[in-house]
Amino acid sequence: MTDISAPGDRLGADDPLARRQSEGERADPQGFAAQAAWTLTEPANEVFFTLVIRYVFSAYFVGHVAATSAQGDAMWASSQAIGGLAVAILAPVAGSYADAAGPRKGWIAFFALLAIGCCASLWWSAPGSAALPVIIAVTAAAIAVETMLAFTNAVLPSVASSRRAGLLSGITFGFGQLAGIIALVTIILLSEQANPLGMPKETRVVDRLSGPIAAAAILVFLVPLFLFVKDEPRRSFASRSAAATSGVKTLWATFREAVRNRNMRIFLIGRAFGSDGMSTVFAFGGILAARSFGWSADQLAVFGIVVTVFSAAGGFLGGFIDMRLGSRISLVSGLALVALGTAGILSTDETRLFGMPFGGADAPVFRSPQEIGFMISGAVIALGAGPVFASMRGLMAKIAPLDRMTAYFGVYAMVGKATNFLGPAVVLAVASSTGSLRIGLCVAFVFLAIGAWSFAQVKPERLA
Repeated sequence: MTDISAPGDRLGADDPLARRQSEGERADPQGFAAQAAWTLTEPANEVFFTLVIRYVFSAYFVGHVAATSAQGDAMWASSQAIGGLAVAILAPVAGSYADAAGPRKGWIAFFALLAIGCCASLWWSAPGSAALPVIIAVTAAAIAVETMLAFTNAVLPSVASSRRAGLLSGITFGFGQLAGIIALVTIILLSEQANPLGMPKETRVVDRLSGPIAAAAILVFLVPLFLFVKDEPRRSFASRSAAATSGVKTLWATFREAVRNRNMRIFLIGRAFGSDGMSTVFAFGGILAARSFGWSADQLAVFGIVVTVFSAAGGFLGGFIDMRLGSRISLVSGLALVALGTAGILSTDETRLFGMPFGGADAPVFRSPQEIGFMISGAVIALGAGPVFASMRGLMAKIAPLDRMTAYFGVYAMVGKATNFLGPAVVLAVASSTGSLRIGLCVAFVFLAIGAWSFAQVKPERLA
């Protein structure tokens, strides 16, 4: 096992943390109730991303709250950029403090309450409301949810052994996708009512409900964690400033370890390129569908539900593959499926099916061979993405030091956020120079290949 610390810094045989690390490798530290409670942490944040960030509230804000669509686009893009930068800085810093002080539930509660308050406030964003307070609430909610996620991820090694970490990660990913589907179906059902909640549709009550529904999901799905998961013991510090100082030192040590240790460095490279390649495909997949087949918003929503269903299935499947065959096989095979599905959507449009000339797509919606082929390709992408997202988290839980787990998951979140701009930026640059979005999206294959190669090199050994 690789160890970069000085001999005097190594844990002795009688050190309690050393015993906890050794025991954690062999058996589940907590029981079934704690593990089940942890698997509900992903639904707590996924409903927010599904309803507020991806599908419902984002379109409502741009179209009905902002003064113009151009202003809405700019404000929404700025919100995501600011939120990503804030999480890239805040998550590892807060995580290092928590690792030094010990307990994590207080941090989870703080960020959860902040997210709940901000999400609930979106109910008052009626059409024509001042856009600035609304976008501030969205940005703060995104920062809170993302940072909360770093802390809930770091709880994983305290509830399960390394052998079961990937399985639980896959299960919680699948639960998160199912929660997103249920949330979308709820919105659709509410939209079909003549006067949802007794209010005229002109007030856009269903769009505004996306915020309170996300707030309710955070509250409901996090309660079991507080009831059944044991928190880390409090470590003795003379003051909070002493804990903060220790946390900053730990953070610096975390970065040094991550950079100097080959295994962790390769993992983070895989995390950066693999997740960026997948995010790029997901970001432009809907645009390709609308451009190729003229799908409307509700038809794109159906496509999104189909993709989410297969993503959930992939998450569950990936968890079992991870436990049986290991994280590396789950990651590499998942990225290979994503690449295969990407090739399918790039080679299918209204006149081609998987690169072969085909008749015009003039059948009823979702009935033409090309549309069916596109849907199948999207499903393959989602089926591969599920294991990748699940096993990335599971592998990090296996190789990061137990005593600095939150800090490492902060780095994990930071790497994911810090590089998210790279894939879309390269795609747009290539698309601008060639005049073809499909050619630009071929860049995703390079990112996916780098990610797969990197994960194949990672050894499931915990950094001392």
